[in-house]
Amino acid sequence: MDRREKIIISMALGALSSFYDKYGNITLLVIGAIILDIITGILKAKINQEISSIDSFKGFWNKISLFAGLAFGFFLDMLAEYLFIVGAKTMFINVHLSIPIGTIIGVYIILNESISICENLYGCGVKLPAFLINSLKIARENIDEDNLKNKK
Repeated sequence: MDRREKIIISMALGALSSFYDKYGNITLLVIGAIILDIITGILKAKINQEISSIDSFKGFWNKISLFAGLAFGFFLDMLAEYLFIVGAKTMFINVHLSIPIGTIIGVYIILNESISICENLYGCGVKLPAFLINSLKIARENIDEDNLKNKK
């Protein structure tokens, strides 16, 4: 390996390490929630004999869009941090303000996927505690109401 390749690999690993330090935990939690949702969704479809390639295709692109949304949140985090640094330098003050947009989006994805996982488990015949079912109903209704308001 020549010197240029070593430099490129070192830069890529440094960037990956920096990303993981800031966003690694939330990214792993999102990936875990999505994988569990996929597995429980497949189990539910298999048990209920409702396997559909069209639904699978739509689900695949839905999951890809979740990752795109998470990446956009991370991008907005970095942009906001950059804007605050540049703004602080022009005003000759030292302010460090971070808006965790990516983390907020990640938590939203995890909560939404958790609701879906519980719905899938319930569809498989797994008995869930009543408080969990009621909490999920309320959360789902609130999410659906917010989505309807945003579409108008």
